[in-house]
Amino acid sequence: MQMLKEHLDNRGKRTLFLNFDIEWDRPHFESQTALLKKIELELGQKHGYVFIDEI
Repeated sequence: MQMLKEHLDNRGKRTLFLNFDIEWDRPHFESQTALLKKIELELGQKHGYVFIDEI
């Protein structure tokens, strides 16, 4: 997944990587609203790719 993210980043694509094992990412998984808020904060209203690891 990290390789795909890096590939997309190198092509100028917008990406967001979140991980359940990382303590500071966990609050974003408390609700669907929290997750969508984080995605919108990071990617805005533009097209992007979201990666969720250790789900």
